[in-house]
Amino acid sequence: MKPHLLIGLAVAASGLTFIAHGQAARKERALYAPPPSYPSLPDGRKPQGAGVFVLHVDTHKGIVTSVTVKKSTGAAILDNAAIDAFVRWRFKPGKVPPEITIPISFGRR
Repeated sequence: MKPHLLIGLAVAASGLTFIAHGQAARKERALYAPPPSYPSLPDGRKPQGAGVFVLHVDTHKGIVTSVTVKKSTGAAILDNAAIDAFVRWRFKPGKVPPEITIPISFGRR
């Protein structure tokens, strides 16, 4: 089986979009949304887990100012990979809420 990474993203023809949870069917536009890496443990195994992260956004600049863990993946290495990616996300200024909740799953298909 191949390892896979699933985040709350959907690819649209015009770019990346996602649905921010708790905001009824409201789509937010991510201008830059690199996916997290899927790190290995020291023994080479890929840990598995699912979590939920909250991106705190400067709505005027469209930048993520911090990320908090709402629900851990159960593995610090996965939580850190998610946080490292999410802090680099960028949004269209003035078009994004101050908090965005993103589910993520690291696992096998």
